[in-house]
Amino acid sequence: MKTTHLLTNCCLAVALLFSATLQAEAIQKKSVAIEDIDQVEVAGPGLLTITQGDSESLEIIASEKIMDRIEVDAHGSTLRLRLKEGSQWGFFRIDDGIQYKLTVKQLNKIKSMGSVDVELASDLNADHLKLDSAGSGDMRFKDITVRELDMSSAGSGDFTAGTVQAHAVELSSAGSGDLNIGALKVATTIEISSAGSGDARIDSLNAERLELSMAGSGDTAIGNGEVTSQSVDIGGSGDYSASGLKSKMAEMDLSGSADATVWVTEELRVDASGASDVQYFGQPLVKVDTSGASSVKSLGASPK
Repeated sequence: MKTTHLLTNCCLAVALLFSATLQAEAIQKKSVAIEDIDQVEVAGPGLLTITQGDSESLEIIASEKIMDRIEVDAHGSTLRLRLKEGSQWGFFRIDDGIQYKLTVKQLNKIKSMGSVDVELASDLNADHLKLDSAGSGDMRFKDITVRELDMSSAGSGDFTAGTVQAHAVELSSAGSGDLNIGALKVATTIEISSAGSGDARIDSLNAERLELSMAGSGDTAIGNGEVTSQSVDIGGSGDYSASGLKSKMAEMDLSGSADATVWVTEELRVDASGASDVQYFGQPLVKVDTSGASSVKSLGASPK
């Protein structure tokens, strides 16, 4: 028993000593010259803050030990930020607290891997923007104005944005991360594909057409807005809630145990099987093909 207590006390002492050593390390700032960068790939922990402006710059903030382990590759139009392999000591990570402050004129792609968070400190204007997240880090954006937006997530990190204005949008999620967008204004088609457990929440959506595919357990909710038509394909257990999204036409294909609530004014087509349920507002022409324990139910002329 005494041996156990002694070993425990020794481990605690080492941990406290190591922690104090890290805290005592001086924080350094390093500026890196960059030019014509419009794509960023970042891996590891830390925080990447991006600002769109009239100039280009990169500042790295980290402790002295960590600074020597950061690799920066700024060849061509792509900036790559990562840590050298082996940047940890035993059970204690020494690569936390890294800050990357990046200013660019144009931005077409962000790819994040690992636990690094990505923040957009300013509104963003671009032609085509591709966002790719494959780790546990979050992406947090303000307002985005682009011609085309392509966002894909395969990890547990969340994606948050204010107002997004675009000609066309593709959103794809295959992980447990959540998607939260304040307002989406799309001139043509928005495609949403969900194959994981992450939930999607869009407060307001206005578009010509919505194409939604859900194959996982994550839910999708749209607060309000209007589309001409929507096509919904649900093959998992996730629910679709869009009673405030007004649409002229809707095609619903549900299997499994999913529930869906929509608002349709002209024509509603439903193909439902398993234990799926469809509820709708509006007085559309309804064409139904159901099997199993599935059902289709009217909730009245319009949502209150």
